[in-house]
Amino acid sequence: MRAPPLNRLVQVVSENYLTDISIVWWKRNHNAHHVACNKLDIDPDLQHIPLFAVSSKFFHSLRSYFYEMKMDFDAVAKFLMSYQHWMFYLVMYFARINLLAHSILLLFSKKKVPNRG
Repeated sequence: MRAPPLNRLVQVVSENYLTDISIVWWKRNHNAHHVACNKLDIDPDLQHIPLFAVSSKFFHSLRSYFYEMKMDFDAVAKFLMSYQHWMFYLVMYFARINLLAHSILLLFSKKKVPNRG
C-alpha cells in the first residue's frame, strides 16, 4: 500500500486480530528466512527438531543461531523423526498453537524488536 500507516494497520488487523499471530514475530521469522534461505543453522523455517528433518545434517546435533539454542539429535528426536511421514498432518493440525506460542514468547522476551507496541 502507498501509505505506510495504512499498511501497518492492515498488517496488525489481519495478523494480530484475525489469525492470532503476531505480525512482528512473523516479519522477524520471514526476514530471517529470506536472509539465509535454506541455511540449516539460521533459517527458522527449517528447524523443526525433534519432529521433522528436512536434511540428513539434522541427524547430528545442530546449533540454531536464530533461536539461540542447540537442537539435540537424541533418542526422542530419532524416534519421532522415524515416523515423520505419518505425523506430518497431525502436527500441521496443531501448528497454529505453536505459532501463537512463539508470538507470545517474543512479546515477553527482552529482544530488541521494531514496532513491538
